[in-house]
Amino acid sequence: MEPIQKYQLNTQRLNQQFLNKNLVAFDFLTLLHQNGVEARFVGNVVRQYLYNLFHAKLSTCLPVLEYDICVQSSPQRLKSILSQLNIPCLQENVNYGTFKIYYGHHNLELACLRRDFNHKGRHCSVEFIDSFELDSKRRDFTFNAITVDHKGCIYDDCDGIPDIKHKRVKFIKDAKISLQEDALRLWRYVRFCAEFGIEPNLTIMEYARDYSHLLKKLPIKKIVYEWYKIIATNRNVFFYLKMLHDYEMTQNYLGPFFYPTDSKDYDQTGIYQYYPDIPKLTLEIIKN
Repeated sequence: MEPIQKYQLNTQRLNQQFLNKNLVAFDFLTLLHQNGVEARFVGNVVRQYLYNLFHAKLSTCLPVLEYDICVQSSPQRLKSILSQLNIPCLQENVNYGTFKIYYGHHNLELACLRRDFNHKGRHCSVEFIDSFELDSKRRDFTFNAITVDHKGCIYDDCDGIPDIKHKRVKFIKDAKISLQEDALRLWRYVRFCAEFGIEPNLTIMEYARDYSHLLKKLPIKKIVYEWYKIIATNRNVFFYLKMLHDYEMTQNYLGPFFYPTDSKDYDQTGIYQYYPDIPKLTLEIIKN
């Protein structure tokens, strides 16, 4: 797919500003390119930049702490190249083609291009592929499929740019299918609505209620990570947390942690072990 040429984005200005803010991370993409591997930014860093381009002053952009990068390579080849470049992996999952590295004082999350199938919660079978476009189809929302290559060219395979421009949280697949594939998307949907400052679609929230039981299969830290991000938006936090509660996405999954029992192991398990203040804060928000 050719780089996008729409919405009258000044690509030279866009690319240069993006490059200036992310020089070290772009250096890593260029390094892979020089070693015969194409890679692109995807997800947070691209979405955040474009959102601020349309809706805020660039000077208000928060620094990016982590970069998601999709890589056109098999896991074995990528692991070999990282070893040759003396770049240590902090964490890896070769079966899913994911690697976490630390490069130039930045956390980089690398994921080999793949196709997901036979979904069972967050687990699935994978096939590693060469197509950035096909890889984009496995993602959750259209704006999370936008990619940027080492030259700063933007690729929008799922038409996510107009959704960022008009503040729409749009699933790539049918919402029912997408939510069943990965229950964490229930929370991510509400979180992105909070980031955009828009009301969640009530039909989608009913789907979320129907599939909320799937949340029980998720690691609790992933849920709380989304929880923190909702609170961090500072956009009418009460409204979004109350909606999560009303549509049974807290008590169905986090009931034992938010509604205490007499268990002697209570304080040593679940959410309190990692984030002791979150349940109390959330219940106060909901009750008030």
